[in-house]
Amino acid sequence: MNKVTLKDIANEVGVSITTVSNVLNNKNITSYSEKRKQQILKIAEALNYEPNLAAKALATQQPNMMAVLLPHYTYGSLQECPFYFYLISGIKNGAHARGLDIIIRFIKANETVEALVAWARGRCLHGIVSVGEISKCLILGLNKLNMPIALVDNYTAFKLKNIHYINTMDEYGGLIAARHLLEQGYKHLCILTSSITEETVDYYRYRGFKKGVQQAGYEESLIVVSTTNYQEGFDISYEVKSMGIDGAFCTSDSLALGLIDGLRSLGVQVPTDLGVIGFDNMSRSRENWLPLTTINQNVIKKGELAVDTLYNHESWGSQAKVSVNLIKRATT
Repeated sequence: MNKVTLKDIANEVGVSITTVSNVLNNKNITSYSEKRKQQILKIAEALNYEPNLAAKALATQQPNMMAVLLPHYTYGSLQECPFYFYLISGIKNGAHARGLDIIIRFIKANETVEALVAWARGRCLHGIVSVGEISKCLILGLNKLNMPIALVDNYTAFKLKNIHYINTMDEYGGLIAARHLLEQGYKHLCILTSSITEETVDYYRYRGFKKGVQQAGYEESLIVVSTTNYQEGFDISYEVKSMGIDGAFCTSDSLALGLIDGLRSLGVQVPTDLGVIGFDNMSRSRENWLPLTTINQNVIKKGELAVDTLYNHESWGSQAKVSVNLIKRATT
């Protein structure tokens, strides 16, 4: 079914397109009788007319949309990672409070700078929130759009006017995770992480954990997983058991919850035989059959902060960090 246009409404009522546009946009409204206005509004409703927000923004020079860019590796797997659900909820909260609609777009694995910039320019956006790791070339390209860009969980640290960074105190989170496990009496520790490449979130969590363990005079073991979801944690549980460790820090709650269930299937008792701590404090971590000790970050607040940044011109080019704290539960 074709999208209803202003022309369709005008033809139905028997007036000009300009008249329909003025009435629907509450413009020059005193020029029309109440009867005519109600007639136009009723026909628009009967035809299920939906305004073209992009066209309206172009006409008024007041952008009413923002884009949320997600990395290609999240496509088709958002349901497996509650983190993105909470983050997008926070972004939606912030956007709606500002009267903005959001467009969610996944960055393709082989996305070119030209393609992404062309897409953004064609949407008449107020700004962009990009989540996770994207190439430096794409960041430089987005900066040329001359609109505010908020990069969430990105550590490239370019000092550019239009680019703002919103991260979590990831390194400190890893540090307090290590200290907590040691304080609970666990001495043979490991970290499960998806990456130890610099400029990634997990790298800083790993760096903090490593620092905490070495400050106490111990050495940590490292397990690099392909992704930090539940199934990966479950599948890696046999390797964790065979290493003879007694404490594990997972860089996401989903990974930790999968590990706990995998260890349980192998006869390993948490926290008696092995302590487990996660990162994020998703709702599942407290609702789990064995509530998860975790590093809390306010993910919804992070999303709201990203949107606020798009309106704070003084903050362009700066960095903000969301604080973390330990939530002790039944797994340590």
